[in-house]
Amino acid sequence: MTARTTLASLLITTTLLLGACASPTRSPGNPMGDKLVQAGEYPKVAASRDLHKYLMVGNGVVTSDGVMTVSVDVRAATEKDTLNVQYRFAFLDENNREINPSTGWRFQQLPPRVLVTLQGNALDAGAADWRLHIRPAE
Repeated sequence: MTARTTLASLLITTTLLLGACASPTRSPGNPMGDKLVQAGEYPKVAASRDLHKYLMVGNGVVTSDGVMTVSVDVRAATEKDTLNVQYRFAFLDENNREINPSTGWRFQQLPPRVLVTLQGNALDAGAADWRLHIRPAE
């Protein structure tokens, strides 16, 4: 009977110790802060996936006649291949929030080393800034 009592005591003690080692309830994880956005240095032109390796982009030219218009010169940095891309302009208000509706995705072929101008018009007179998103054509 002593062996049974000792075994039972050992099992109870082990169960209590393991229960005490269980991890406490955790809150959901916090996402990392984006230093580019916080510093106001997010790029005006963003290329998705590995497309940035094959693009050369000039500075955007902004004109306004009541509504913001942006023109950006783009070239394919390829020697032989034409790039098929889609692009869209996003226009932002004074609080750096995207104004809806944004322009839809547009298709553009970029022949090798040929300058192509991408242009977008804000659909809202409250546009204060802009971004250009470029992705491989789908």
